[in-house]
Amino acid sequence: MAPNADIIRYSPTPAFTARMLALPVLSEAVNRALDVFDSSRNRNDAMGAALRAAEASMRVAASGAMPLATPIVNTVGGWSVIDEWACRGLDRVVQAAPIIKKPTEEVGLGKKHCRYENDQ
Repeated sequence: MAPNADIIRYSPTPAFTARMLALPVLSEAVNRALDVFDSSRNRNDAMGAALRAAEASMRVAASGAMPLATPIVNTVGGWSVIDEWACRGLDRVVQAAPIIKKPTEEVGLGKKHCRYENDQ
């Protein structure tokens, strides 16, 4: 088995991640964060270099964590069990606070409340 076999075997997007990113408020927040990140990275060479180094460091940390997480993941039954458990937790959150499924504007967190310099 290759050293990174667990990473390769679990490459599809987990249902929990897909469901979280389908929530309007979270989706908009992630998209805004990515926009700010991209514009910051492209603003000047020093900022770009620092952010690229941070990205590389995170990839190394995540790759290094996988071998440590594998015994725990295997003990609970694998990634699919963790994904199902997380989805059940999300179901409980949605049931307790259904507002999280509403569009951002209905929640009251539209652009007028969340500004950064690229908003007009």
